[in-house]
Amino acid sequence: MLPLSLKIGSPPIVPVQLGTRTTAPSQQPAAALPVASTGGTCLIAIISNGANVSATGPTIASSGWTTLTTSSELGGAHVEIWAWFNNPGGILSLSLYAPSSTTWTMQLSEWSGVIGVNSIAVTAIDTVGSATATSGTTLGLATISNVTVPGDLAIAAWTQVIGAGAATTFTSPQGFTRLIDDGATTNTFHVDAEYEINPTASLQLAATLTSNKTTSSAAGALICLFAAPPQIDQTAFIKSGGITLKRTTADFALTEP
Repeated sequence: MLPLSLKIGSPPIVPVQLGTRTTAPSQQPAAALPVASTGGTCLIAIISNGANVSATGPTIASSGWTTLTTSSELGGAHVEIWAWFNNPGGILSLSLYAPSSTTWTMQLSEWSGVIGVNSIAVTAIDTVGSATATSGTTLGLATISNVTVPGDLAIAAWTQVIGAGAATTFTSPQGFTRLIDDGATTNTFHVDAEYEINPTASLQLAATLTSNKTTSSAAGALICLFAAPPQIDQTAFIKSGGITLKRTTADFALTEP
């Protein structure tokens, strides 16, 4: 007799790997992960520039990428958040085609526990929000509706156009952890992205993004993604004596639908 245990669903959301920031003037900007992705996880791309240019799509065979949200300030700041849900594995990079050459900042990350979207009947987005500014050192973001369930992944990202040369210091909003920032560069725009796992459900999520420099143009986006169905232990429902193995070895797998 072989004792069995059975768990269905997924553990809570966790970051699997965080890619480094890439910044370059190009019409085909690209970013990469440290190692190839694991099948079934969610890939997130933060894409931004200070010239109000929208990315028009990947140039590689990666039709799984979806633009989740975009924010633009007419004066120049632009930020996009993309995702590849339930990726097939082996993905290492993302290369875009832009309608014009400008300086882009991009970063990829990989997450486990995010809902896998395999059809248009399933939505991955719980709630979103965006904001723009032309002055000040902060950008206040808030979701347009309450977070509906526990366990979400919240990502807040903004592009801030400022004077070139000096270092820029960002302050993470309460409850958030730094995902990316480009610190001391000579760019006229800087990027900050933050994440929070399991924001409070039944409340509107707010995040004030802050730097030590004054904005001339800023655009930000806030998005909450659903977690996969939580893990449930079904061991108690396995019928006693339900499996008897006569051979010395047996290979089998239990798969969540």
